[in-house]
Amino acid sequence: MNEKKEFTIEEILGLIFINIRNICSNYLKVEIKDVVVSIPSCFNIFQRKIIKDSLKLVELKLLRLIEKPLCDIVYLNFRSQFAEKKTILCYNLGSGYLSLSIIDIEDDGIIEVKAIDGKNIGGEDFDKN
Repeated sequence: MNEKKEFTIEEILGLIFINIRNICSNYLKVEIKDVVVSIPSCFNIFQRKIIKDSLKLVELKLLRLIEKPLCDIVYLNFRSQFAEKKTILCYNLGSGYLSLSIIDIEDDGIIEVKAIDGKNIGGEDFDKN
């Protein structure tokens, strides 16, 4: 077709979200309108805005952005185990990055992020020492 098109980052990401939504909708046999997206904890405010804007562009409602370590460690694995409020320190070490998160889990299962930080300390740093 020899036609050139230019896309914004939000448009490309939106196409990816539409593809993921379609695959999930077909598999689950339900229409998906609302999403929770896990992101690396090192994403800055601009990267988070790109995610939010791309979801709006494809008419998906973002319920929540969850930092990846929280999604893996707390939300999926421990949420149902807490009957009372807890404050937890979560860490994720891998792929050359260490991220730490302090979170509160309310007695009703709501998760609130209190603090997040991270440093590049893995990968080659481990190999050199």
